[in-house]
Amino acid sequence: SSDEKDVNDKRTLIDILWSDPRGGDGYGPSYRKGKGVYMFGPDVTKAFITKNNLQCIIRSHEVKSAGYRWDHPQLLTVFSAPNYLDTGNNKGAFLKLTQQSAGSDIDIETVCYDAVPHPDLPPMHWQEHVMTNYPHLTQIMKKKVGSLGFDEFGDSDFEGLMNFDEWEPAEADAFQEAFKFDRYGRELS
Repeated sequence: SSDEKDVNDKRTLIDILWSDPRGGDGYGPSYRKGKGVYMFGPDVTKAFITKNNLQCIIRSHEVKSAGYRWDHPQLLTVFSAPNYLDTGNNKGAFLKLTQQSAGSDIDIETVCYDAVPHPDLPPMHWQEHVMTNYPHLTQIMKKKVGSLGFDEFGDSDFEGLMNFDEWEPAEADAFQEAFKFDRYGRELS
């Protein structure tokens, strides 16, 4: 049925977004994360690349000490937050993608960088700024939960809190407006 296909498609999307690579072949539950999150091996990556005629997969959301890592021969993880949570001691990285000519492979250059000291601002400085200038953004918003029986956004807490990408356009625009300031609190032009 179409409902069953929709559920399976959403579960596949959650796997794609939240699953992590592992060294050995196969596919199975993650020992590192909560229920419903899986790990996949280089054989799964290769099959996906081949079936979809891709050069490689570039993913994120997983800390890497050098800021990036080729987890499988055709699977690159890049993580842009250096010294994650002020305890990671990891580098950050971003990618430069170039293509020499139409139809040629894309060249992938990794650019790594270290963390820099935080600006001299009190803790929760930006929270206070948002609460003062944009109080409507601090309201608790409820997520529209469907009848799927699982959290289709992969956070697996089922608390029903709304993610930024689910906000109404006006709320999202106002949230973006709140961060048009530099790290010292000066308005950006």
